[in-house]
Amino acid sequence: PDVTEIWVAAGTYPCGGSAYLLPRGVPMYGGFTGVETEWSERDPHLNQTTLDANGQSGVLEGGGDWAFGELLVDGFVITGGRATQGGGFYAYDANPIFVNCDFRGNIATAGDGGALWIYEGAGLFVNCDFRGNEAGGSGGAIDWYDCLATFVNCRFRN
Repeated sequence: PDVTEIWVAAGTYPCGGSAYLLPRGVPMYGGFTGVETEWSERDPHLNQTTLDANGQSGVLEGGGDWAFGELLVDGFVITGGRATQGGGFYAYDANPIFVNCDFRGNIATAGDGGALWIYEGAGLFVNCDFRGNEAGGSGGAIDWYDCLATFVNCRFRN
């Protein structure tokens, strides 16, 4: 059957040496306990859902001529990413929406954008926290080329 949403229960999910590839047009939500029957029952602040690359790879990848709204990630801690570019999230020609996400401790080893690297596109970030990300090149938190972004109630630290 067609998957219309992905609900992820609280816990830590290691990437296993390669980044999670985000599905096109399928929103991904963290913050569930695992017994909810309604989306409104989740609490991403109480039920922390962590995607952790443990320094072995990037954490998330997605994009490739994706329209705005075809990539939605809501309610995750995205950490431990280590990649040439975009340790936390790497995308080409994407228009991601991240809500209630905490990008922490991600590294772009030789390139740019410790937390995020986006080439062409636009992004919307709402209630996101960027802390302790670093890059060997430019943009410890974010680096993109030919992109537009909107940040609403986001924090950048360290």
